[in-house]
Amino acid sequence: MTDPTPPQWHALSAAEALTRLEATQDGLSAQEAAARLARHGANRLPQAAARGPLRRLLAQFNNLLIYVLLAAAALSLPLGTVKSRLRLAMARLRGALGEDFAAELLDD
Repeated sequence: MTDPTPPQWHALSAAEALTRLEATQDGLSAQEAAARLARHGANRLPQAAARGPLRRLLAQFNNLLIYVLLAAAALSLPLGTVKSRLRLAMARLRGALGEDFAAELLDD
C-alpha cells in the first residue's frame, strides 16, 4: 500500500529518492523511459497565450510610479507649469520604453 502523502523530496537521500522513483544512478532504461513517457506524457509546461504589442505596451503603465507621476501631473496641469509637462513626459517615456516591454519584444 502506498503512502497517501507525497514525499518531501528535498528531505530524502539520493538513494531513497532513486528507490522511490524506481530508477538507478545511471538513469532509466530506454524501455522504461518510453513507458513513462506514454503513461505520463511529455514533461512540458503549458504554452502561455502570447500578448499582442498593444497589450504589452499598456501593461507598462500598470506601475505605482506611473500612477504617482500621472497624479502629480494631473494636479499641476491646470497651473500649466513646465514641471507638469515633464511629469507627463516621464510617465509616457517610462511606459513606452519600459524594461519589461523591451524584454518581451526581444523574447519573441
